[in-house]
Amino acid sequence: RLIWKGMPVLVMRRPSGEGQTAADESGLVAAERPLRDSGRWPVRLHKTLSLLPSHLLVVATSSGPAGTAAGLRRGRAVELHGLKAGAAYNGLTGLVLSEGPNDKGRWEVS
Repeated sequence: RLIWKGMPVLVMRRPSGEGQTAADESGLVAAERPLRDSGRWPVRLHKTLSLLPSHLLVVATSSGPAGTAAGLRRGRAVELHGLKAGAAYNGLTGLVLSEGPNDKGRWEVS
């Protein structure tokens, strides 16, 4: 698999101690190659939002066509729209982090 600077990625974090849960975040690869000492790729993480499906449009990618919230699933690219309190985020794209909506019907997007 090819990796490049600026590539969107999901960072899967493992629990670091008892009672903690894993939390995935999204970000962009921040370098042209992995670090020499660890072999790991540096990633810049992004803010995570909980959004209703009505504020998300699925972006067309190689993994599927563009569409409405019906095509939401983990790892899909989405465009944010119709936000009032967070209007600055309208028009930005993000990645769906959650496997499904939470108990309030919202999806985790970063």
